[in-house]
Amino acid sequence: MQLARNVLKSRSRRRAGGVSLPVSRRSWSGRPIRRPRVAGRLTPAARLAPIRWCVRLVALAAILPSIGFADEFTFTNDAGDEVTVEGRLAGQGQGVFAVELADGGVLLLPERAVTKRVEKEPPEALTHEQVEKNLQETFVDGRVLTIVEEPYVLALVTARKEFDERTLRKKQAGLTKLARLFVSLETKFRSFVRTTRVPVKPVAFPLVVLVFESDANFETYARMVTGDKDLPARNIAGFYDLRSNHLVLRVSEMDDYRTLIHEGVHQQVFNRRIIEKFSPVPVWFNEGIATGFEGDGETLRSDPKIPNEVYGPRALLARQVDFEDIVRGDGMFKSAAFAGPSYARAWALHWLLCTKYRAQYAKYVRLMSAKKSLALDDADTRQKEFEETIGKSVEELEREYANVLRLALRRRKR
Repeated sequence: MQLARNVLKSRSRRRAGGVSLPVSRRSWSGRPIRRPRVAGRLTPAARLAPIRWCVRLVALAAILPSIGFADEFTFTNDAGDEVTVEGRLAGQGQGVFAVELADGGVLLLPERAVTKRVEKEPPEALTHEQVEKNLQETFVDGRVLTIVEEPYVLALVTARKEFDERTLRKKQAGLTKLARLFVSLETKFRSFVRTTRVPVKPVAFPLVVLVFESDANFETYARMVTGDKDLPARNIAGFYDLRSNHLVLRVSEMDDYRTLIHEGVHQQVFNRRIIEKFSPVPVWFNEGIATGFEGDGETLRSDPKIPNEVYGPRALLARQVDFEDIVRGDGMFKSAAFAGPSYARAWALHWLLCTKYRAQYAKYVRLMSAKKSLALDDADTRQKEFEETIGKSVEELEREYANVLRLALRRRKR
């Protein structure tokens, strides 16, 4: 299961046992929000194979009406059963169909497993209320609080089955504040892409945010989704999952906004189709824009054009990774030894381009937006496209960025 980002923990985790979400240090204003509702909770026994998980969600499915081709696929699943789903063919390559489902998730079907494919008229995408109902029916053993604040649907998966009315109100208030925070993040993101002239599309599907109070339940869900392939679930602070289109967080890692903002930006990038899911867009770009929004983790006042006082100094010290490494390949981001320096360099390269090379940056983003799902690019193609679009070699940018960044950091401290 591919993730947009697995968050490496940089501090020891506290046990989740509180009764509220520590997500707001100030009052929020916004549109009226519907009262959270109570339903069920995921248990460690709910371990489903990814393909069966997608098929289960598709049971109520339809698909995006305005983009691409709609098809009905009949295929044989892991259990040997014949299953039929409807969806938009988002991409085809490497022996796989990428089928976009009614809830915004993507089902990856091996071509050899597909026994029949029929072209059909595309039905409508699921509504926010339908997605909310699906979440309530999915987490059936215990309680889950849900809230709709378009384009978001948030669900708090509680650690306990039973709690008193006062505790319930406290949890509802925390979820309401969290919803307003995500709406504010969306506003901030839209402002950035507008000022940088990056082409975007409207959000077509409800954006789901799952928050787990219990570390054990979070890790069970993370293992089910990721298969523990990139990082062990215990080392993941939060993630945005490309297949389900869900942003998944744990309360014990929400003492500041960094993870929440980072993963929320990934969700915006893919749902506004700045880049297509499973397309050969370099990891440095995806991580560069997400780290750019993190700021100090205390507020939403930052954006990628502001020098970051955490990633900036780290980038200057990250001599074991250079721009050429991350432009040509993604391997450094998957290495425990080089992941930290790679994220810092991704921030630095993205910051340099969207501040000093704005026209070239917008042109490069348009190039990345045209990349097709499941296509492949080799290292030489990646570097050639980058240098031709920006108008400078990676070596020239490597020599340039340090002095520019140091000056910007000094000005910010004044």
